[in-house]
Amino acid sequence: MSYPRARDLATTEKTMTTAAKRSALLAGALLLCAAAWGCSPNLGGSSGADAGDNGNGNGNGNGNGNGNGNGNGTCQNLECEQVSCSGGETTTVSGVVNIPSGEFPLPNVDVWIPNADITPIEHGARCDPCREQVSGNPVVQDSTDIDGSFTLENAPVGDDIPLVVQTGNWRRETTISVDSCTDNTIDPEETRLPRNQAEGSLPRIALATGACDALECLLRKIGIDDSEFTPEDQGGSINLYQGGLISDTANRGPGRGSYASGLNDGADFSPADQLWQDFDSLEPYDIMVGSCECRPSTDNKADQAQNALEEYAEAGGRVFLSHWQYVWLDNDHGRWDGNPVDAFEPVGDFDDLFEVDLPELTERHTAFINNSFEKGQELEDWMIEVEASDTRGQFEYFEARATVDQVDESIVDEWVHFEHDEDDGLRDRTQFMSFNTPIGEDEQCGRVVFSDIHVTAAEAGGDEAGADHPFPSGCTDNIAAQEKALIYFLFDVAACIEQDLPPIE
Repeated sequence: MSYPRARDLATTEKTMTTAAKRSALLAGALLLCAAAWGCSPNLGGSSGADAGDNGNGNGNGNGNGNGNGNGNGTCQNLECEQVSCSGGETTTVSGVVNIPSGEFPLPNVDVWIPNADITPIEHGARCDPCREQVSGNPVVQDSTDIDGSFTLENAPVGDDIPLVVQTGNWRRETTISVDSCTDNTIDPEETRLPRNQAEGSLPRIALATGACDALECLLRKIGIDDSEFTPEDQGGSINLYQGGLISDTANRGPGRGSYASGLNDGADFSPADQLWQDFDSLEPYDIMVGSCECRPSTDNKADQAQNALEEYAEAGGRVFLSHWQYVWLDNDHGRWDGNPVDAFEPVGDFDDLFEVDLPELTERHTAFINNSFEKGQELEDWMIEVEASDTRGQFEYFEARATVDQVDESIVDEWVHFEHDEDDGLRDRTQFMSFNTPIGEDEQCGRVVFSDIHVTAAEAGGDEAGADHPFPSGCTDNIAAQEKALIYFLFDVAACIEQDLPPIE
């Protein structure tokens, strides 16, 4: 996409001297603005003192107050379409960024008007610092608040003004019309994240199914079109692999293994061990998701796969693991043949409580959000914003699990936990945690998240999992509070990697 240069305000421009041309341009623009807009244009080359009585000048060449300009006394491209308004007014563009379905807002999404071509999205495990996400030398930019809102101050004026919305490898580009010296509110339908590749860029996601969770349904609930779920050789953003093809799955069998007849001609999924067999198989994906397989089995996760997943995460890949998929993280967990597995540096202690009689874990629980770091505070605010929480820092959910005994707080951020009665000998249990990779390095490009929270809780109107439910059958439209939390985490793991900071006082 190319972007417009300054308007041609004089037909005799080529015959003017430099001084005469500037005088004519300035006089003509002032007359036009006084008659039509009541404003004065930023023509470039004016000093801060000359930019007008409203103090918008910056003294660096374009007098627009936004720090734009190339520093040599001339504006460039859309910088020349910024105007200075009288009476303290300004030209703004405002709106809201929602998830693809349009149902929930998203914080921390970058929104900007570029002044040059933007950098194409590159998919796969790679190191993408946040500072490189906003490209195209933006004229103005902002990031969304907890309610998804943004405001671009001193926006350039005109038709077909480019606007970019991006978080991680989610990106949408559109063009808007901007009137001068007023607020231009954009239709939320134009600024929500894309539902398909025709609307913009989606992250490439590989998902291994399981018989005891249905994270594939969560991807559908956030608004991704069914057409984006395809076999890996057919170009869709979401490729499903059949997980749970293991020797012992508590009589639940494997996960979903095919599409419904009306989607991709009912094609079968490739087995998940083909996905994680080596780094080269994982590398093309931005995110790898593993649904719960009903047992903590490693017999479909060879040593080579363990090493491949760690290499993938350390190269910048993102990993989202559900419940029994913790075996990727547990160095002490024995294979069924009794041999321990070396995976990531130890991040915590895990228990196999599958055989323990804990009937209360299937009942309603209160989840507590950890607000000791900035993102935890943000999660608290967002859960209230999307009406998933009546009490700040808490939400109700069903079918708790007790997989994580304790975490290494020097490595891991615990986001959510439930409080347990210590009379039965159990401590409070982590329900969601994350850590950045490579562990212990100054520059970290990847992220691994683990969740004991499921989307299949029947009491919450959850989804069906298992091989007898070809996708998308068994997926519901219900979005319970625990699923809203998972939606937040799903977009967080897809975002550019930053160190999780202490809370703002």
